[in-house]
Order: sequence, then C-alpha cells, then structure tokens
Amino acid sequence: MNLSRVVFFSMLLVGPGLAAETLYVTDKLRLGVHLTRDTSGKAFALLKSGDRVEVLERDGSLTLVKMEDERSGWVRGSFLQPEEPALRRIQGVEAERDRLAAELEALRSKDGAKERARLQAAAREAAKKAEAADAEVARLQAENSSLQGKLDSLSDGVPRSWLLVGIAASLVLGFMGAWRWFDYRSRKRHGGFRVY
Repeated sequence: MNLSRVVFFSMLLVGPGLAAETLYVTDKLRLGVHLTRDTSGKAFALLKSGDRVEVLERDGSLTLVKMEDERSGWVRGSFLQPEEPALRRIQGVEAERDRLAAELEALRSKDGAKERARLQAAAREAAKKAEAADAEVARLQAENSSLQGKLDSLSDGVPRSWLLVGIAASLVLGFMGAWRWFDYRSRKRHGGFRVY
C-alpha cells in the first residue's frame, strides 16, 4: 500500500513536467562581424535581423560586408538574404497602418467638423426663415381679422343678393325710362309720329 502511494504521488509530481510545452523559434538573429576571414577572433560588432549591409567580397561561405556605420568585417553568408526580412516589412506595414489610421481619424474629425458647421449654418438659416414665416403669418392673421371685422360690419346691411337684384332692376328701369323719354321727345318733334 505504501508503494502505490509513492507511485501515485510521484506521478502527480512528474506528470505536469511530462506535458507537452509549445515554444516558438525566435526571429531575432544576432550575427557576429569579425575582422579576420576565418571568423576565429572575437566579433567586434553584432548585426541584428533586418540590418542592411553592402557586400564587398565573397569567399566561400564567408562574405565581407560594409555596415551602415561604414565599418567592414566578415560574416557567414548563409545568414544574408536579398529580401528584406518579414519582421522589418511588418514593422514598415504597421507604421504605415498607424499613419493611415491617424490620417483617417484626422480626416473624419475634419469632415465631421465641416459637416457640423454646415448643418449648424443650415439650421440657423432655417430658423431665420421660420421666424420670417411666423411674422408673415401673424401679419396675415391680423389683416384677416381686420377684413373680417369690416365684412361683419357690412353684413348687417342689405344682403348681397338683394343688392344685385336692386342694381339690375335699376338698370332695366333706367333703360326703359330713357327709351320712353326718347320716344316722347321724338313724337313731339314730329307731330305725334314715331320716327327713328
């Protein structure tokens, strides 16, 4: 029984260590630059991933390079490549993305400010027009009230239909009276005969 307990506890202690651990290969390379062709001496400089060098000479697996600070030395040629490393390209792309995002945000805020200013100006113009329309409505209502009062004062008199009948009757009677008078004068002048 003691042996089974010892095995059980030892499995508990060893078990977590046996679990698979996930690791990634680092992309940060440090390449030593040497003064001598055989690279046996101590490196006087270190190149990092993405550093730019100019090739001066090739000798088998070794390459004489000139660094950005104008110093030159020997490195293993297998670590050099003509394409820019992915890490450096990613940094360039991220910098461009950040710049474009900042520019977009600036444009949005600038366009937003322009749009706000335009809408505020339109709102002020609409408010002025509404105020002028309200003043015109108030003036027309006052004029309408005045005219309504005059109409009410006139409506207490003769109805309009009677007035029209009276005018028509006056015209007819006036025409008939004028005709009778013309006829009378014509007869009197011509000895009682009608001559037209």
